[in-house]
Amino acid sequence: MLSRVRVQHAVQVVVWGPDESGKSMHDRFLLTNQCGVMAGESFECKNESTKRKTTWTLLDKETWGERREDLIRDVGPYEWIAERSIK
Repeated sequence: MLSRVRVQHAVQVVVWGPDESGKSMHDRFLLTNQCGVMAGESFECKNESTKRKTTWTLLDKETWGERREDLIRDVGPYEWIAERSIK
């Protein structure tokens, strides 16, 4: 007999604007409470025949912590524009 474990997940998507100097965030990050992934170009899925490529990278612990601090509303350097939470 299989037992199902019900795990509740929560996702928060935040839209960020430029920092005070006008510099926009370029890299894209997927940050969880356990790890972080960087997609340098974007998370966009492209046709297999396209020449555009990007590299996804698992962040080391230090970089993961730094990026999480960058993305704290009213603390990090970027302007918070909007957010949406999904539970």
